[in-house]
Amino acid sequence: MTDLLLGMASPEFWRGCGSALVALGVIGVAGVIFFPDAKRGLQKGLAFLFIASLLAGLALARFGETALLAEARERASVAELELTRLTTPRTLAPDAQQRVAARVKAFAGQQFEGQVAAGSEDAQALWAVLDKTLAAAQWVRVPQVGLAVGEPPAGVPLAPNSGVTVFVAASRANELAAPAQALAAALMAEGIIAGVSASAGPRMEQRPNVIAIEVGRKP
Repeated sequence: MTDLLLGMASPEFWRGCGSALVALGVIGVAGVIFFPDAKRGLQKGLAFLFIASLLAGLALARFGETALLAEARERASVAELELTRLTTPRTLAPDAQQRVAARVKAFAGQQFEGQVAAGSEDAQALWAVLDKTLAAAQWVRVPQVGLAVGEPPAGVPLAPNSGVTVFVAASRANELAAPAQALAAALMAEGIIAGVSASAGPRMEQRPNVIAIEVGRKP
């Protein structure tokens, strides 16, 4: 019944209807008091009608208020979950690290480097966890070319993406698609937004066999 009523109209509508019926019932009950005794039968009939209107109005008003409260609680719950997502640092628990390592271990020996977005509170820590995870999968981190910061060292992208982006050189996109996609899929399975992108930029083409893992801003 609740779903049927809400499918027909909004909670605000039912609350408004309830309030109108309550007002009608109160006015009607007050009005029939002044009916002449000669119309006793009509007075009683109208009294029952207005009392029914009053009770129906109270029920509808209560229904509308309850539905509105449920909607407010649902919105608060969604907002709380979103706040938790935004404020919880991205990371991989030890068991998640093992699962990711297991999924990419087939590509042992794959070379990689890191890029960490400046100003992102959890990027450096996540990069450190990824470095440890890939080392367990026997991937090989290569020294950073150019400016490197943090420990383990990572470059700083000028225009970082959102989430984790696994870059491959465009000239080796076909050959490196499998390990790059396996890593992105493994991270996504653990709740970390990740994707794969091919780059024809000189930095990537300088070392086309190296996969670059950019830990960008939190989505």
